[in-house]
Amino acid sequence: MEVRFLSGVLDMNRQLIILNLFFVAIVVVLGYLFFSPSPAFIPRQNTDFITRSEDTFLLRGKPYRFTGANNYYVIYKPSGMVDAVFATAAKNNLSVIRTWGFVDIGKQDGSESIDGKGKKEAVYFHYWDGRRPVLNEGDTGLKKLDYVLYQAHEKGIRVVLPLVNNWKDFGGMDQYVRWRGGKYHDAFYTDETIKGWYKNYVKTLLNRVNTYTGIAYKDDPTILSWELANEPRCAGSGDYPASESCTPDTIASWADEMSSYIKSIDPNHLVGVGDEGFYCIAGATDTTEDCSEGDSLKYGSLPQIDYLSFHLYPDKWDKSEAWGTSWIKTHLQGAKIIDKPVMLGEFGHSVPEGRTELYKGWLELFTRDGGDGLFVWMLADKKTDNELYPDYDGYTVYCPSDECNMLKQGTKLLAKAPAEVITDVLPAYDRWEAASAEATLVEGKERGLTGYYFAGRSLGGVPVSRIDPQIDFSWDAAAPDRTIPSDNFSARWTGYIVPKQSQKYTFYTRHDDGVRFWINGKLLIDAWKAGEVVENKATFSLKKGKKVAIILEYFEKEASASLQLLWSSKSTKKEVIPSEQLLPF
Repeated sequence: MEVRFLSGVLDMNRQLIILNLFFVAIVVVLGYLFFSPSPAFIPRQNTDFITRSEDTFLLRGKPYRFTGANNYYVIYKPSGMVDAVFATAAKNNLSVIRTWGFVDIGKQDGSESIDGKGKKEAVYFHYWDGRRPVLNEGDTGLKKLDYVLYQAHEKGIRVVLPLVNNWKDFGGMDQYVRWRGGKYHDAFYTDETIKGWYKNYVKTLLNRVNTYTGIAYKDDPTILSWELANEPRCAGSGDYPASESCTPDTIASWADEMSSYIKSIDPNHLVGVGDEGFYCIAGATDTTEDCSEGDSLKYGSLPQIDYLSFHLYPDKWDKSEAWGTSWIKTHLQGAKIIDKPVMLGEFGHSVPEGRTELYKGWLELFTRDGGDGLFVWMLADKKTDNELYPDYDGYTVYCPSDECNMLKQGTKLLAKAPAEVITDVLPAYDRWEAASAEATLVEGKERGLTGYYFAGRSLGGVPVSRIDPQIDFSWDAAAPDRTIPSDNFSARWTGYIVPKQSQKYTFYTRHDDGVRFWINGKLLIDAWKAGEVVENKATFSLKKGKKVAIILEYFEKEASASLQLLWSSKSTKKEVIPSEQLLPF
């Protein structure tokens, strides 16, 4: 009996100990939930960053493509309006939101702000304290951005964040210039003190720990990409003009420095320039191509930049809808040339009639020809009074609507596209090891280069396009197409060369009049001048079965016109490059 009684006492003591431990655990958990900083959130371990392999975005090793939307007001509006935007985006398969990562003002009271009163409904991120720029990390500052990322995380949405604005809205570059007491907009790119201020802002943001999630920005996969700026140009819209010394090279040098700086702190995230996609083509007269507004291919080719950026507003730029289609094609080709993904960061058309069909055509083209991600300008939802947010600029998309449904379906199209692109185009190059294998792979596939023919010598306007099997033309006094004049026309061919042997090749252009020739973004032949028939040459080493992107540009002034693209190597006699070694984009 005594032994059994003692055993029972021990059992009861053990049960009491276990019961006490259980109550302690309950108290600890409840204490964490009710007394920890609000809102209570246990950070999720998420390693699913979007990465890049050559010209493809990847998620968990598989191609990642998306349809998204811009929205600027989520960084300063009440949380209910933020929630509504992200809920609508998630419901309609808009998987990425692009919003501002900046609100730059003058002094803390809003005085000396470039953008009117500066603050956005009392919200500001960056201000002048009398000696230097300082970050507002409180409830009216970066905590608002914390909430955007938290809400995006909760809805399964990713975010793209430009870090400064080219325009005076929300402060931007001209606010930095005002802080500095500068005279020119482009001092933002060259003044060492201003560059130091920008770097400090970036560094603070990347290292910031989100007050809602407990995750540092640089460690948060919710962020898809940083963009160095929104639409960087030599000129802005504030009080400061562009200096005479600013060129696209000025911006490229700044972008190279800043993208390297970001990657030194945050190697996890993609980085883009955020530019509008303007080109720099010698002799061009259109502002979208004449070097006056940018050099998209140069920016996209920078080593720490992960994708080609461009925007599209045909009516805003006094262009036609057909021009907009050509603009998309040009940038899809440009991305292939530099072997990087392409992101259409903003697109819109302010005329409502026919807009759904126009967007549908653009989206189908973007999907079919290998685009990676695009953002409509802009998605809006309801205000706190349950009324829709106003369509201030004429571009706003609301859901439900025909436009919203079209974008929703576009996400499904993009999701299906990567396998087709990879299967039909990319692997074939790595398997060209013998003539027999080549014959099997070539069967049923069109060979040659994509040619674009323009009326005028500037490579501008809406082109006539076709596949040319070889570059072997002797037009003499004839025209290359019935819609193109026989004199004063230009052309651009794009595609790949795939050699059969690993050798050093000599490339020749025999032409009347001007020619430029690139391989993998490197300008090998630059003979952009009128004259009689002349031959130029340059060498480039190629690897067997390895694709290389090429661009050939040509203009004809008057009288006879001719052009040939030839090659030779140790094992290849001098010949016009055969069509079986050429593949269009």
